[in-house]
Amino acid sequence: MLAYLVRRLLENGANTPSSTAFADHSISLDELVADPVESIEQAAAQEGTLGLSHPRIPLPYRV
Repeated sequence: MLAYLVRRLLENGANTPSSTAFADHSISLDELVADPVESIEQAAAQEGTLGLSHPRIPLPYRV
């Protein structure tokens, strides 16, 4: 099972989009190395949704 998991992670790694972004010359270096948390916080502040839960992510079930 571990070998299967490792193979799937290698096939669909989270670093794939960032590794292809290095080859894209239309993306500036500042945009490429921007902090993702900071970018999300700025977008949420502009939209007025900072601190709110995402409407499409359900809250966990409580007993």
